[in-house]
Amino acid sequence: MQLVRPRTHPDSRRKDRYRGKPMNPPIEATPESPTSRIRRMESSLACFVSGWFALLPVLGLPMAVHGLLQFRASRVGTAGEWNPAARYRRWGALLSIVGLALHFVAIAAVALMLASRMTG
Repeated sequence: MQLVRPRTHPDSRRKDRYRGKPMNPPIEATPESPTSRIRRMESSLACFVSGWFALLPVLGLPMAVHGLLQFRASRVGTAGEWNPAARYRRWGALLSIVGLALHFVAIAAVALMLASRMTG
């Protein structure tokens, strides 16, 4: 972990009054590489795109699962870190869940229709 040194006040009177002491205590800097930020944003956008494809009949079922996996991948290890694409990640997860629900309703409807044809 790396510490960032706080600046002293540029005003000489204040500097004399506090005898050159820093105005604030050291702040912990989180070393986050640009690559990890980019990966997190790409994963969030992939979740969003997969969520839209999850609404397609038949082909959407694996995309819904993929969208939820991307949602989980973009959230793991990023607690408290800023993600500019967090809105897309949430919408992608919501669309994936809706897509899964629609697929299960469609499968149940087809199963009920086939069961009624067999009995009647």
